Amino acid sequence: MENISSKVSLSPMVDIVVNDDREYFIFLKEQNRQFRVNEITAALLNSLRDNALELQEIILYLKNKYSHYNSINISSIQAVIEKFIEDGILVRENSSDSPMEENIRKKAVQPMLKYTLKTSLPFLKVKKTNNKTTDRKGLTLIVACYFLLSLFFCMYVLKDVPAMMFHLNFLRVIPFFMLVVIIHELSHIIACKRMGGQIKEIGVGLLYYFIPVAFVTYKDTYRLTKAARARIAIAGPVSDITILNVLLLIMETQPHLTRYTFPLILVIISMQLFNMNVLLPSDLFRFLESLSGQYNIRRKSFTYLKNLLTKRTSEEKNPAVRKGHKIFYLAYSLFSVGYLLTIFLFTLRYFL
Repeated sequence: MENISSKVSLSPMVDIVVNDDREYFIFLKEQNRQFRVNEITAALLNSLRDNALELQEIILYLKNKYSHYNSINISSIQAVIEKFIEDGILVRENSSDSPMEENIRKKAVQPMLKYTLKTSLPFLKVKKTNNKTTDRKGLTLIVACYFLLSLFFCMYVLKDVPAMMFHLNFLRVIPFFMLVVIIHELSHIIACKRMGGQIKEIGVGLLYYFIPVAFVTYKDTYRLTKAARARIAIAGPVSDITILNVLLLIMETQPHLTRYTFPLILVIISMQLFNMNVLLPSDLFRFLESLSGQYNIRRKSFTYLKNLLTKRTSEEKNPAVRKGHKIFYLAYSLFSVGYLLTIFLFTLRYFL
């Protein structure tokens, strides 16, 4: 790190926010971005608001606080501080650099080609609910049971579908597919407003410049509880599964409508497969991230799995990692591997 003796302080354009679940966030006002941090880092940043410290002092402070982590070293701490300076969270004393330079603005943009409609949908009146009483474990169990029952129902109805059905004309279901997408996004919006959040924008785009998506961007939802954010994330997939169950019921009771319902069923199933991809910022990924209260869950989970496979017991026995987190990391990584394997086998069967 250059000039390790220089002093830094917290940018005046940054707030340190804590929500009802005692989660700490760095909020960059001008960029409207937030980062989740732990209590130690939040306390340090708050102390830098009116009292600048030398970088060496900050490094030694964090090194001492995180000494129980075997993987923590000075270089990793330096990298974090450099990232904070680069993103405009920390500013050097007597520096003329602005935290909102053009390169920082570019980094605030998600890799997506998109068209947005900036709106808070004031015409959509939704009564707010008390989300503080939501039980996270109960919410997880209800959602899991609902999805599993829907999966079994889907397998039962589609078990005797002939292979020729895969060659149906899907163009006729495009209007209904667009309706499903609208209902999906409205479900997110209604859930957000019901939890007390705000809608920043809605739109369509190409995620990573080639994956077509519709999206809703929320505002200030980091102030909500974990369970509230999880309910917002899962609202869209729940609406899709509900529509899927209705279509499956129609297909089971009204076979003569199969030529119309089956193509749409396949489209919705494809949507769900995408939303179950926890390696991308999908709805299920946001649900797990919010419900667990963890951040960087993808990196942490695969690091933990790697440590298990390579028998690096110094990491897995680290007292800083709770037993519940270990179970979550293992389940997440195994689900991700299983998901990729399923998609691979499906591709081999139907397209190769």
